[in-house]
Amino acid sequence: GKKVISAGNKIKSAGKSIHELSMDQTGNMRRTLGNVSEFVYKVGEALAGIDTLEEDEGSVADRLPTVNELKKLYKEIQKLEKL
Repeated sequence: GKKVISAGNKIKSAGKSIHELSMDQTGNMRRTLGNVSEFVYKVGEALAGIDTLEEDEGSVADRLPTVNELKKLYKEIQKLEKL
């Protein structure tokens, strides 16, 4: 548990760092990095909160980004690679 929570906090921190980097970018790169940062942060948040789940909050899986969010992110990254 504690190692997973610690790793989750590190992942959240990485999401914040990516967000800060995105602010220095423009256009598609800024939007894509913003979405990457949100996705990464959500993964970290789910893992960091693994021991604080309440009955009404659902499961860790409910806190993770959705498959659709992953697909959208994948497509955005593919677009950037083509530029």
